[in-house]
Amino acid sequence: MKIASRLGLVGVLVFTLVVAMPVVAAESGKKISLGLSYQAAPSASDPWHHMGLKWQSLLKEKTAGRIELQLFGGGQLSGGNQQKEIELVQSGVIQVSILPTVTLSVIDPRFLIVGLPWIVPTKAAADKLMDGPITQETMTWLRAKQLEPIAVASNGFRQLANRKHRVTKPEDLQGLKLRVPGSKMLVEAWKALGAQPVVVNFAELYTALQQGTVDAEELPWIYKFSTKFYEVEKYGTELNYSFDLIYILFNPALWRSFSPADQEVLRSTAQQAAKDEREFLEKSNQEVIGKLKANGMEIMILTPEQLAAFQAKMPPVYTQFAPTVGQELIDRFRKGL
Repeated sequence: MKIASRLGLVGVLVFTLVVAMPVVAAESGKKISLGLSYQAAPSASDPWHHMGLKWQSLLKEKTAGRIELQLFGGGQLSGGNQQKEIELVQSGVIQVSILPTVTLSVIDPRFLIVGLPWIVPTKAAADKLMDGPITQETMTWLRAKQLEPIAVASNGFRQLANRKHRVTKPEDLQGLKLRVPGSKMLVEAWKALGAQPVVVNFAELYTALQQGTVDAEELPWIYKFSTKFYEVEKYGTELNYSFDLIYILFNPALWRSFSPADQEVLRSTAQQAAKDEREFLEKSNQEVIGKLKANGMEIMILTPEQLAAFQAKMPPVYTQFAPTVGQELIDRFRKGL
């Protein structure tokens, strides 16, 4: 019980939940019960939850219910703390999780490369990244950190929204308290743009906006809708400034305990669910701006000249993080992945 005592009450509860699940045997044919953890809300409009539901359905179909996937959304297994979630997967307290590159940069700073402002400039570039050799290379980074990746999907582009006023130029960000995840690179990027970045757990963000602890956030459009942030912020600005990959990650010891046949069915169904998530996210992004407007949010679409004013603030951020990320990796991205 050393793990449980180290992690405190949340860890005890999660540890108890996981060990209560049926023991996984190596040979095929045995009943397997898994718990998938993720921070996103268990909402039908949320891409992470959609991917979980799709994977759950595919496993039930392919194994006639022998492999059962239980969904634990809303950060309930990690107390809403994504960094803690990494530790819980590494230790085996959480069996399998969905985690984004922005959070994984905490354990390997090379993951910062994906979210460097405007280094992935378009959806076409994002698709090329997800299907290309660099993403496959990142799998080795994760395995070196005691995480077993079996599928990768898209978290989309990050967009600005706030509760105070329109933002169409960097000067509009002065004094704005803006929530960011636990990424030093994003903190420095928003400082360069003039905002006051504040690290807040995703699970606490709605309340922080509601109470004025923060004024703004920079999540993809779909999450502003699925979490009803439009109720507490009224101004959106499309920046497409930072992109995230998301991974389905197993505890490696648990993964090794599966038979090769079960590993194959878990991997293939997870990859199918990830592909479905990418399609779902793209369709949702085409619809969600209209839904946000219908719920009272004003959306600013910037001209190329307006956007260039934000991008012009970024060279010092690239310079600052080149030693951490690796200049060679930055150059590979700039050459078109």
